[in-house]
Parts: sequence; C-alpha cells; structure tokens
Amino acid sequence: MSVKKYQDNNYKISNISIKDNLLSWEMHSVPVSGISQIWAGTKPAAPFPFKLFLILLFIALSAQTVAGHIAMLILFAFSAALWLYYHRPDKNMNQVNIKLLSGDVITFTSSDEESLDSFYKALQEFLSRRGSSIEFDADGKKIETVEIEPVKESSGIMGMDKKSTSNNPLVNDLRKLYLGYSKKSDTNSEILHLIDNTARLIETDDKEGLKSTLREFISQGLIGECNELGLDSLIQEIKNNIY
Repeated sequence: MSVKKYQDNNYKISNISIKDNLLSWEMHSVPVSGISQIWAGTKPAAPFPFKLFLILLFIALSAQTVAGHIAMLILFAFSAALWLYYHRPDKNMNQVNIKLLSGDVITFTSSDEESLDSFYKALQEFLSRRGSSIEFDADGKKIETVEIEPVKESSGIMGMDKKSTSNNPLVNDLRKLYLGYSKKSDTNSEILHLIDNTARLIETDDKEGLKSTLREFISQGLIGECNELGLDSLIQEIKNNIY
C-alpha cells in the first residue's frame, strides 16, 4: 500500500482503527510499519499571514479620498481581528503527530485528554511491537481494545544469524544494501530503518507488511542503489510486489 500525499494533514481523533498493521481513519489508511516517529503536544497556533495583510494594507492606503482611507483601514482592521479570532490558539486542543517514512507528517487533534492519551499509547504499543488493537468512535472515545499476539522480534538485519539466512537471497541482498548505504557520507537513518524493517518482515513472513515497505523503496529512490549494487533478487521482488 502506498502512502498518499495528504493536502490536509490535520484530522480529528474520530472513527479510527489500529489493527492488522494498519492505521485507518475516514477514507485514509497508512501501514504502521511506515511510521518513523510519533510525538504529542499542544496544537500550535497558525502563523499570521503577514504578506497577505501587507498587500491589503497597501490597497487600503491607496484610496483616493480620506473617507476611502478610513473605510479601507476599518475593513483591514476588521479582517485582521477576524482572522486572529478564528485562528486563536485553543489551549484545550492537543495533538498527536505522526511522521511517515515518506517525510509526511499527519496530525490528529482532540480536546479530550483521555482519547488523546489512549490513541498515543496504542501507537506506541504498535511501534514497540507489543501488539494491541484499538478503535475510537465518532466522538473520539475508545470503544474497543483487543490484545493480539505480539509479532516475533528479531535483532535486526545485521544481527540475524547468517547461517539461517544464507539461503535467503532477499535477506542477503538487504544486508548488502544496508552495508552499502551505511557507508554513504549523507546516510539517512530513516532509510536504514526501512531496510532493517524490511528484513524483519521477511524473517517473520509478513507478506502484507513487506509489500508496503517495498513500495517505500521506490519513493525513497532505493531502486537506484539496488541497481548499482546488482541486487537482482531484491529488484525482482520489488517488481513482483509493485508492478
């Protein structure tokens, strides 16, 4: 599953489900394996559009009569006050931010501290692979929590037993890609995490999760690295899952 580029990245904690390695809300969904970071905090105030209001002020001052000046300045002041009122910070509105491997940041907001805390902890459980499922109703209230079997852990691609994986060409290619990429001067830790997570999914035979992460190889430009290193098995696996 590919991660969409969202035009509006701000959503309410409402009708959300987190299960089967998938975070779903409204008409959207992202694989939990595609999340690189989460954090909670107060919703920041929207930045004031100074450039727009400078243009409006210039228009107001360009009136040809004194009455026109006064009328335009009153309209300008009213517009600025209306904007500040509409975008005033809500101290009761908190948020959970989710950063994806693609670089997108999705924000979920709620004025209910319990809903926000439950949502944040559920995401933490998934990312730490302890395993749980949680759903929220239209009002952002937790309606169901189900424990599921935790995903089998591995020590990562470089910690895997080489003897047990030597017959798996995909893991061998991923190990080569990990080593090759880690030697680059501009190494991106999120890319290394993506490669490492792909090896974990192969080790645990998570076919659906593997398909999602291999799509990230395309968006992150790793297909070029694979071609340079001659990782034919990995390239073929990407083609089989994407095309």
